[in-house]
Amino acid sequence: MIMKIAVIGCGSSGKAASALADKYFYTNRVFDDKEQPGATSDPAELAAFSPDTVVLSPGIPESSKLFISAKKLSGTEIISELEFAFRHCGKTLLAITGTNGKTTTTELTTHILRKLGHDALSCGNIGIPLSEALVKYPETSIFVVEVSSFQLDACVSFAPSAAALLNISSDHIDRYGSLEKYSESKFSIFRNMKQDAVKILNHNLLSTYPFENRKKILTFSVSESSADFAMRGNSIFFRNEEIVNLETSSLRGPHNAENLMASCALATAILGTRTLFSPKLADAIGSFNTGAHRQEIIAEKNNITYVNDSKATNPHAVIAAIDRFGKGRNICIILGGLDKNMDFSLLLEKKDNIKFATVTGRCSDEILKALSGIVETERFALFEDAVKAVCAKAVPGDVVMLSPACASMDMFKNYAERGDAFSRIIKSII
Repeated sequence: MIMKIAVIGCGSSGKAASALADKYFYTNRVFDDKEQPGATSDPAELAAFSPDTVVLSPGIPESSKLFISAKKLSGTEIISELEFAFRHCGKTLLAITGTNGKTTTTELTTHILRKLGHDALSCGNIGIPLSEALVKYPETSIFVVEVSSFQLDACVSFAPSAAALLNISSDHIDRYGSLEKYSESKFSIFRNMKQDAVKILNHNLLSTYPFENRKKILTFSVSESSADFAMRGNSIFFRNEEIVNLETSSLRGPHNAENLMASCALATAILGTRTLFSPKLADAIGSFNTGAHRQEIIAEKNNITYVNDSKATNPHAVIAAIDRFGKGRNICIILGGLDKNMDFSLLLEKKDNIKFATVTGRCSDEILKALSGIVETERFALFEDAVKAVCAKAVPGDVVMLSPACASMDMFKNYAERGDAFSRIIKSII
């Protein structure tokens, strides 16, 4: 009997899941709550199709009419696109999750493995879904997968060869209702892993690790010297033996030091711990550059630095950016966008660094409530006006920074479009 697959969501993940289903000759149909070419929006048609398995695209809300209809189907399994792809993978799979740093760590891990002679590919939440990677690049031997909490939520048997949980901070509370529920989702990346699989964990999360399987846990931290991967001065150590001095790399800030620690730990799952002390690893680290929209210096003029950090979609990411650029310098910052019910009062930790903040987007009220009276703020309806206002406030020695602490989809297609708009405005001004 040919399996029948219903895919809910007509974005990149949904289309990739459908393509993977085609590869295995499964009967499949794509559904979407919005009218889309090649997709059906009627829940009655989903019920009539009577699928064996429903594959959910990331971010499909529980309020989705199609999701509600799927849950009423008798004997139908509901899984994520990530779970569907995993069941058809059969390759080495390294998985990375966390609130911040996932993309950098994914790209860095892939870069290190490639430089050391291994056929590795970045995929998942980073842009190309795992399902698509399996269809387009079937000969790849190692998939390095960026994993979101949304993807983990509907996983059943997902068990990567090695996995890293970078950090957990306030994010997506609109979906989960509490930080505790959000944390449960993140920790579930380890749930089905084998006893001898390498599990990589930020040291400050070790005390809340929820599973009995604690074999082969590697910890990392820039502040805790007892972690397996630790920081001394500007150097990263593994169990008291130096791996690399960060001054030889483009990676800056404590957050990137921890991203590098996690990447090195993931590499040991493939190559063993002695690789950590190889000159080839140091060379690989030295040749890596972070991508656009992540603390990206786009211009420097009249001793003012302009930084595109559009990917900073929560307060902790903003704090990391200010930690890097705010040493002895004032920050003029653009905040705002689509809220995920986060705690913006966390930004007050950096109140002495923020000279001026413009606020724009749907969650302006929440940010202003948290900062007004403590940080000089001004609200703008238009993104361009918000950018021009911070530029007008900046004087030599200051930093003009887009680090919005929010998602972008209220005003832009994604964080990249927002970052590109910021860059264009800056270049038109200076």
